[in-house]
Amino acid sequence: MKKYISLLVLLLIGFLLITSVVYGWFTYVQRKSIATFNSHELTAEIKINESVVEDSIYLSNLAFIDFEDDLINDKNHAFNQMAQVVKLNVSLHEKAPISRFIFEFDDIDEPLIYIIILDDDIVDYFAFIKSMIDDSSSKEEILLSLQSYNEQCISDLSQSLVLPGESRTLNMVFWADYDQLINQNEYLSYQTQIGFKLSIINAYGDLS
Repeated sequence: MKKYISLLVLLLIGFLLITSVVYGWFTYVQRKSIATFNSHELTAEIKINESVVEDSIYLSNLAFIDFEDDLINDKNHAFNQMAQVVKLNVSLHEKAPISRFIFEFDDIDEPLIYIIILDDDIVDYFAFIKSMIDDSSSKEEILLSLQSYNEQCISDLSQSLVLPGESRTLNMVFWADYDQLINQNEYLSYQTQIGFKLSIINAYGDLS
């Protein structure tokens, strides 16, 4: 088990792409070629760990782990306690049209290991990860499995229709791999940035 460090997460929140196919209707007046177009606003409230998101947020208690001892075997029975959880909640305005939330994450530094949890009832992260991997898998195979799982979660969220007044919650659970740190003498002062973009679009909009 390695000493705790801090992680700086830079959140780049973008409200983009209210596309050409928007929620509205045309009303023709007295058979003239004049039309009135009405559209609802696409608005939402975004929170990180119950706080309204600003430009960035500072997080503490990210821990470096030993991949074999902690993630594979939970030798110290502390893997869950070492997790840094970031809860992202997006709530659609009650007067907004049916929408979709499109998440895009930047590449992260190699020392970071994370999983996305969509169910708040899952708190045993060690058991959750162990259920996803084979005991004979190599480290590279395990990391690829986690990456594939995370990408599938993002895809599922992006395809999910969000009704007016509904919310979506995304839990990001972080650790850092000591062996992947280029200069291991810097683990006490290590910091990194993670950027992501959130686009809120009409349910029938097109990103292309």
